[in-house]
Amino acid sequence: MRSLVPRQRRCAVYTRKSSEEGLEQDFNSLHAQRDACEAYINSQRHDGWTALSTVYDDGGYSGGSMDRPALKQLLADVETGSVDIVVVYKVDRLTRSLADFAKIVDVFDAASVSFVSVTQQFNTTSSMGRLTLNVLLSFAQFERELTGERIRDKITASKKKGMWMGGWVPLGYDRMDRTLKVNDLEAQTVRTIFDLFLKFKNVRNVQNELARLDLRTKPYSIQRGRAIGNLPFARGHIYKILSNPLYLGEIVHKGACHPGQHPALISPTTWDAVQAQLSANGHKRRSRSNAKSPNLLIGLMYDDAGNRLASSHTSKNGKRYRYYATPNRRGRSLSSEEPDQLRVPAAQADDIVLGRLYDFLTESAQISSFLGSGYRVAEIRAAIGTAKQLAQVIASEHSERKMAIVSDLVSRVIVGKTSLKINLSSSQLCIALSNNASEPPSPHGEERDISLEVPFVGTARAGSTKFLIDDYRRPQADSVLVKAIARARSWFEQLRTGKAQSMAQIAARENITDNYVSNLIHLAWLPPKQVQQILDGDPAATVLGRNKMRTRTVDPLWADS
Repeated sequence: MRSLVPRQRRCAVYTRKSSEEGLEQDFNSLHAQRDACEAYINSQRHDGWTALSTVYDDGGYSGGSMDRPALKQLLADVETGSVDIVVVYKVDRLTRSLADFAKIVDVFDAASVSFVSVTQQFNTTSSMGRLTLNVLLSFAQFERELTGERIRDKITASKKKGMWMGGWVPLGYDRMDRTLKVNDLEAQTVRTIFDLFLKFKNVRNVQNELARLDLRTKPYSIQRGRAIGNLPFARGHIYKILSNPLYLGEIVHKGACHPGQHPALISPTTWDAVQAQLSANGHKRRSRSNAKSPNLLIGLMYDDAGNRLASSHTSKNGKRYRYYATPNRRGRSLSSEEPDQLRVPAAQADDIVLGRLYDFLTESAQISSFLGSGYRVAEIRAAIGTAKQLAQVIASEHSERKMAIVSDLVSRVIVGKTSLKINLSSSQLCIALSNNASEPPSPHGEERDISLEVPFVGTARAGSTKFLIDDYRRPQADSVLVKAIARARSWFEQLRTGKAQSMAQIAARENITDNYVSNLIHLAWLPPKQVQQILDGDPAATVLGRNKMRTRTVDPLWADS
């Protein structure tokens, strides 16, 4: 009689922890969840269950959202047929939202994938299992919403009592329990900013004077011994300090001010005078901007030879046309031996720069990449949220705030022969990503501009250059990831055809390490649909591909003996 061999069932273990607390330990909650799941899988070995080596860990991610890298990778692997069973320690590790759970189950059902909870044993392939899951998830969602309400109520009550509820400590103070104590040296800098503004009545002059005095923003020490802050003041940062009621001894919550438990740095008389001057300046700027329609990028536009473009205009039939143009040399006219004068329609150039800047601020992956590693997830999320708020201001109608953001972030716009190059100041972007008068996370590495390029076809018409943009917002493919996929496919083909006997042989032939080959080889099995999405520059597919580059999954068939 022939014995029946059970069909192999590939099990993916998914783990999650909402906070980052304790994740730095050698054995943390994620490890405990994985051990429990793998023990359960081993107990089902007689049914052909085997645990996959791919790690699906989401440390520091809430279960109330599906925006989790490991979950996205898991769902992608499910869709490609790489997983038969998804195993979790508890249901709420997968999600705490009924709506999200319905979406996840649809993906599982489409791929005929089962879902198992170790501590709440059931299977989603049965109607009773679905009912049990829905009941448990209803309680999990209720618990999450109730916890959120309690936290928000506690924050509201605490702020009404004037307590400091955390965040980046503002310039002029140090953290002390649930309140703030005065940092005498920094407090003097804050008072200097207020005094200079009352003297000059202009933020740009205050910024120049602070640079002359070599006064800088607050320094911070963060995880891994890194130091951030200690940067020159930006105009936007100065505006935040001048308009922050915290320095008057108050705590702001949802637009309402409450007496704080911390000491004030500024007297009520000085505060009122500064606010009156800020209001007067804003009224003047609004009146002036409405009357003259100034060019947004004046002082920031350059040609590719490094010449600054000046603001100019012409009028025809009562309508004014604004331009950025190469200024005529005084006392000389342009000769045939000199280059043609560059004249760029201001409205079109402004729209292109604003559109590209909006795209950059709303792309979470780019903001996260800019900040780099070494920061808590909560800090990066806060910066991403602030970036999206800045993008909404940029997308609004003409405003003083919009002009200030562009002036702070954009260091230079270069009009080349075939592209418009927008340089952003990384230090100013860091400061702009802060929600209060303190500093946000700084980028890793040395200070350098961020370059955003918009290709175009320039046409000369009536003495000016007109841009013909071919979908300048089209995402670009990740060249590093595309090259990695190409190499992985080449290596797999060598192994398949026998041109290479092992990954060690490939590594020796190309003068790279075995680990590098094993980390990339599984990119050869990406589904064609995902590869096409990566080539099209799809952000979600690119993030999944990048995650696979960091996850070592080796087919034992090609491993060295």
